[in-house]
Amino acid sequence: MPTNRVLVTGANRGIGFGIVQGLAEREENLVIIVAARNLTSAEEAVSSLRAKGLEARFEAVELDVTDDGSIKACLSYIEKVHEGLDGKSAHSRPPQDLLCLPTSID
Repeated sequence: MPTNRVLVTGANRGIGFGIVQGLAEREENLVIIVAARNLTSAEEAVSSLRAKGLEARFEAVELDVTDDGSIKACLSYIEKVHEGLDGKSAHSRPPQDLLCLPTSID
């Protein structure tokens, strides 16, 4: 079965963290890209999820959805490492025009 890749923004706390935890508990063959405004927060969220015994494949990334440069850098990294995304979940209260992050860079 192929591995799916999903990006969750605001994944270091609140609804975003809950979505990551729920995906990790219920889905197999999934890479969950845990995005937060700074890398340290994303890494701490991944550590917390692993401490709960979750064995999903997590990857921490820095993504500030209010900064175009941060969005482009994150998507470039995802495109290079993962060849794109299969899904995304934006839960970091971005401005209305950024609610739909692209899954690839045009």
